[in-house]
Amino acid sequence: MELLYAKLIERLAAKAPSLQYIDLDTGQIDNEELNYPIPLPAALISFDSIGWDTMGELVQAGTVNITVRVAFPIYEDTNQLTPAQSRLEGLNKLLILKEVHAALHGFGFTHFNTLSRYSTTTERRPDNLTVFSMVYKTYLTDTSARPHTTPTDLAAQIIMAIP
Repeated sequence: MELLYAKLIERLAAKAPSLQYIDLDTGQIDNEELNYPIPLPAALISFDSIGWDTMGELVQAGTVNITVRVAFPIYEDTNQLTPAQSRLEGLNKLLILKEVHAALHGFGFTHFNTLSRYSTTTERRPDNLTVFSMVYKTYLTDTSARPHTTPTDLAAQIIMAIP
């Protein structure tokens, strides 16, 4: 899973230039009083569930649900009474979702199949953030239980995967 996470960060950084911050979702935007402020727009990644199947010889494969929460503020009015140019500035922020989707949908690598978007939802929030949660699915192969795989081997794979 570490390699998958590293490749997701690399891909988003390269293909979604509007994002200012990409990280593992640890609740950074859920309780600002307990967390440091993060640059926005941001993409926060979580691995929500993995259903594992044993393939034999200490190899497992699983269907992974990956949630990417895309957060950004919209200060501009977007209603029909707002002049078109001002409304367009606010609505342009929604194009960040297209960037993220274009970067991730169909992306695959060694040990995981291509990602496919499963759902998109909007989070209702009391603060000034607009947050969309996009769920992608992929199929991941895990060989970490094999005797030849050590934590050092896994770390080397991650480092080699990052340019």
